[in-house]
Amino acid sequence: MASCAPLVTEAADRGDKVALGILEKTGNILATQMTSMIRKHHLPDDLPLTMSGSVWRSHSLLFDTFAARIREQSPDRPILVPDFEPILGVMIQHWLQIHGKFDRADKAKLLEMYPEYRFQLSMHK
Repeated sequence: MASCAPLVTEAADRGDKVALGILEKTGNILATQMTSMIRKHHLPDDLPLTMSGSVWRSHSLLFDTFAARIREQSPDRPILVPDFEPILGVMIQHWLQIHGKFDRADKAKLLEMYPEYRFQLSMHK
């Protein structure tokens, strides 16, 4: 899906029903995989899920479908969208080693310093 996401997104933005179907089906498949893993490993409902990866930037229908399916199985499970791209995890770890903390002010500073590494879901609708 990831390599095709830009093409599918462009078509979905134009209202292409096949592209919209691909996004919805992909969201359903990802949710099925996740709910299977949750059941298999008996993960508690308060354990959050975290989004990661470029495919989530393709179109909001993908995330919306995924989240709806997850909430059918686990209505109270938090679904978190990270503030940063995974690559900044190394910088945050280094920050913690040097400063012994990473609070809201530190997070704001990192967001200001590296806005291009902010993780954001797609706003395509």
